Amino acid sequence: MVQPIALPETVYEIDTDWFNHALRAGGHHVTVTRAERLDVIHATCTKARFRLNYDGDSSLPERMILKGAFEPHSERMQSMYQWEARFYAEIAPHVSLNVPRAFHAGVEPGGWRAATLMEDLTVRGVRFCRAQEPLGFGHVQRRLDQLATLHARSWNSPDLQPGGRWDWVQRRFGAFSQAYNDYYLEAERWAACMASPRGVAVSGKLQDRNWMRHALARLTAFEAEDPFCLNHGDTHPGNLYVDADGTPGFLDVTVMRSPWWAEIAYHLVASIDIAERRAWEGPLLGYYLARLADAGGPRLAFEHAWLRYRQAIAYGLFIFLINETRFQSEATNTAYTARFGTAAIDHDTVGLLA
Repeated sequence: MVQPIALPETVYEIDTDWFNHALRAGGHHVTVTRAERLDVIHATCTKARFRLNYDGDSSLPERMILKGAFEPHSERMQSMYQWEARFYAEIAPHVSLNVPRAFHAGVEPGGWRAATLMEDLTVRGVRFCRAQEPLGFGHVQRRLDQLATLHARSWNSPDLQPGGRWDWVQRRFGAFSQAYNDYYLEAERWAACMASPRGVAVSGKLQDRNWMRHALARLTAFEAEDPFCLNHGDTHPGNLYVDADGTPGFLDVTVMRSPWWAEIAYHLVASIDIAERRAWEGPLLGYYLARLADAGGPRLAFEHAWLRYRQAIAYGLFIFLINETRFQSEATNTAYTARFGTAAIDHDTVGLLA
């Protein structure tokens, strides 16, 4: 279970006492004698790398990453940090998704801050993916293997129903997302996004605020009527890595309860070069559907799955059209927006959501 633990306002106040409390709460009975902060990355969340010294021998790694809610915007996004902490504490041990090993996941008692203490992946030589390097066909297949298994084993699961052990997992198009979407659909914010490089990168046909509001409402309705499963929630390349042996891994989990299409359309369009996506998306969707059935999920009809896939493109388009540069660079946002915008035109997503 996620552990209650006090968190300071900034990551720069984290010291050996905090590490000792956190690791012991996580079931690791060690004493940290020194905690050297190596670097700090400020983005959607704060990531700080530490070198730790222990009293005596320890099986724990010398370097760890502390990831949590230490940014000025963190309170507005508090649910995302709490969901990730709870994912590592309560869900990760029970699913097959390849994610970093976590040593503590905690939420501030009576407050809103949350943080996760995890392994430093650079120590074991992983390769981090990035928007500017689209993924290859075989690479995407290996990721779909894991996502299909995650989806199949949580398909309409009682664990996600009221009273289930994971009933805290929110819908993709639930109250949190609705408030987030409404914030960016306010007229001035939307206009500013459309005037940015990422906005200019897409067809004017896709820049209509009223259409986007309608498209998100349609996807919300589809989510309410379609079967649901666990979603990683944010599978663009910037949240992906590859182990030294070639095994795909997943970072920055924003765990959600949503239909399969919310995950797969987002992942495929964000991850593949525009020209290759046109040739690959049909075969890759068919591959995912086959793997979903092989993993114990339903055997879905390709025609209806293809329709939902093309409709769901609107969500990824929205996310990167409004994504702030404090979360991702403008170059990254523009790369993703160009992919989603082109896919939306290719598939007449506007018409499919009319």
